[in-house]
Amino acid sequence: MYCYLKNLEKNSKNKNNKIGNTKFSDKIAIYSDNNLEFLLVLIAGFFLHKKIYLLPKKTPLKNFLPHNFQFILNDTGNKKDEKNNNKNESKNENKLYSIFEYQKSHFSIIFFFSFIVNFIFSFFKKKNPFTMIGTSGTTGEKKWVILSLKNHLCSAESSNDFLSLQSHHNWLLNLPLYHVSGLSIFFRCLTSGSQITFASKKKEELKKITHLSLVPSQLKNFQDNPNQTTKQKKILKKLKVILIGGDIIPETIWQMIKEGYPFYPTYGFSENASQVATHVPKKNKKKEYQLLPHVKGKIQNGKIAIKSNSLFLGYAGIKNQTKKNGYFITGDLGKIKNKNLQILGRADNMFISGGENIYPEEIERHCEKYFLNASKKKDNRIIVVAKDDSQWGKIPIAFTESKLSREEITKLQNYLKTKIAKFKIPKKFYPLPTKFKKKIKNDFKISRHQLIEVLQK
Repeated sequence: MYCYLKNLEKNSKNKNNKIGNTKFSDKIAIYSDNNLEFLLVLIAGFFLHKKIYLLPKKTPLKNFLPHNFQFILNDTGNKKDEKNNNKNESKNENKLYSIFEYQKSHFSIIFFFSFIVNFIFSFFKKKNPFTMIGTSGTTGEKKWVILSLKNHLCSAESSNDFLSLQSHHNWLLNLPLYHVSGLSIFFRCLTSGSQITFASKKKEELKKITHLSLVPSQLKNFQDNPNQTTKQKKILKKLKVILIGGDIIPETIWQMIKEGYPFYPTYGFSENASQVATHVPKKNKKKEYQLLPHVKGKIQNGKIAIKSNSLFLGYAGIKNQTKKNGYFITGDLGKIKNKNLQILGRADNMFISGGENIYPEEIERHCEKYFLNASKKKDNRIIVVAKDDSQWGKIPIAFTESKLSREEITKLQNYLKTKIAKFKIPKKFYPLPTKFKKKIKNDFKISRHQLIEVLQK
């Protein structure tokens, strides 16, 4: 471990070992899949007083080079990508460094845990900027969320108390560490002493884990896979907790909760180091989320506003922050009563038609219920957007993952007449373009703004 740290420090201080035009930078980056080295560099960077940018692997590395990182842990297994990166490096006189030249025999599990102990007791630096996590708003604008060690630890400890995570539990690390959802798993297990299992293709891994985190699209892919046996689904049912969030919770999840699956729908975001509120099936039969112990919430101008010790330090490079009196005002609409949060939808998704407010998420929920109970297309994803209209200003239009026949559209519209006001019913239904279907399969969120652009063409 000592050799590992010294090697990183040497690379960080070497005047020839830099990315961009900055000789001595306080920024290092990790561009890697989930592995032990990722965590080691994360902790090493903390001791070296570095701001650690966690770069998403779904984005080409060359896109991040203008940030002038002094050190990049580059764990790409794609030789073609490495060749392309080398070309870009020669053009920009940049150089990427990897510390994998040290053999894995240098790493001892005993040293690792002793290192963790020192890490935990380094509280004198816990309020300093630590991790920089990329997040995108609904407009696709990239921001870097600055989080301290204190932010991560407060979030983890509160989540552990809420979920009763203990040392004998085992959490599957199947979400990327460069995202707050995956990183939060590490900190939860770190503070509770529980085990982490790195995701692999071994079928046996589900047998030893007790906790799992998912995004809705992952579960859909699991359900659609014909190779998933009844036995494997029973294993899911026996888990203690399955946190699911990061997107709108589909009706199928709420139905599976009724069937006994241990899903805990979660509302959270990078700015709060992960969780804000979680639905506890045994305590609440409504589709409400309970605020975590360390979170205070209120509604300001219809929007959800939260205050907590895990709230981020700010956005990198942005002077005008979004905190007011310690509260972070989100872009989400909701209601709060007795620490119970009801989420209505995104404020920037709402539109006005003929003077009436329309929330696309409300329409989508009713459509999903219809597909679940009255249609053969149970998992048909639907997305409602606004289309300009000369008479009403804007009208609702729907895109569906599976194409609907005229008869199916008529039946769905008749069903919606019994559930919502007539002006909220989508006037037309279009099949989702192929490129958006691919995004669903690859766990990407669908941009409503891009769908609106499709309508305008």
